Amino acid sequence: MDDLKSDIERVEKSVIKYIYLKYIQDMPSSEVLVESVESVESVESIDLDITRTNKILNKDAYKNYSKNILTSKRKCNIIDQKELIREDMESMAISDKAYESNPREFKASNFDILPDILRCSFVRKHHHRFSRCRNRISNDDSDVCKKHEEPENIYLDAYNELLEKLGY
Repeated sequence: MDDLKSDIERVEKSVIKYIYLKYIQDMPSSEVLVESVESVESVESIDLDITRTNKILNKDAYKNYSKNILTSKRKCNIIDQKELIREDMESMAISDKAYESNPREFKASNFDILPDILRCSFVRKHHHRFSRCRNRISNDDSDVCKKHEEPENIYLDAYNELLEKLGY
């Protein structure tokens, strides 16, 4: 992921340099050329054979130009386990409060996640991160949904240890 980030930054910098050299750095000389075409005496004194180089003549202007385009550094936005659990717990706390205040009129469709009492406790591992099933439990005696009645919940202990370590 870091290699991809550095490759993208390198491509961005080379594109910015190309645009600066092609369109911005040569701009003043082209404006001078247009102004001097109006007077015949000046046309002879201007060298019309302009060659492009990869040298930046005004480094301060280039730094300002690149700073305006590249406003911030890139970060690898890797979603970690802590962030997933925090979002999950916050959403579940909201639905828990609503369910505790009035269980008879609770509508699961109004919330992102079911309250802890109604939610399946099966934990699965997906892309090296634990996630708890979001389905409704099958009946009041069970703590899993119909889909997870048969399989063994092998990640439950590791998930609970992670919750304790994170303070939930």
